[in-house]
Amino acid sequence: MSTTACRLLRFADEHGLSEDDACRAWATSVDVLKHAYMLDPYVGSVKGIGLALFSYLRMRCGADALKPDVRVQKALNALGFNVPNNPHAILVIAESAAAEIGTNALVLDQLLWSRQALEP
Repeated sequence: MSTTACRLLRFADEHGLSEDDACRAWATSVDVLKHAYMLDPYVGSVKGIGLALFSYLRMRCGADALKPDVRVQKALNALGFNVPNNPHAILVIAESAAAEIGTNALVLDQLLWSRQALEP
């Protein structure tokens, strides 16, 4: 995590941004790399970062993102989707579902989280 923090600070320095503004700017700028996150020289290329963590960091930095993990997969399957056990597939299906209901990925993530919390 310290490597990730250092790289986000480098992003801030290189772009002349405050730390908070840099986090948001980084998170939105790498949307096009979400399925090829390892091409991101700041966070995605850090050893140990996979799609779920990359997406989660984007979420926490203010981007419209969803963490494609088992929780989201199970929640979508419970709603009738047939979601394979693959983070890229989870992300594609979740983003499609969000678009279909007219919301964004971040809101869908929170709705699925709330739904899961209500289950026995």
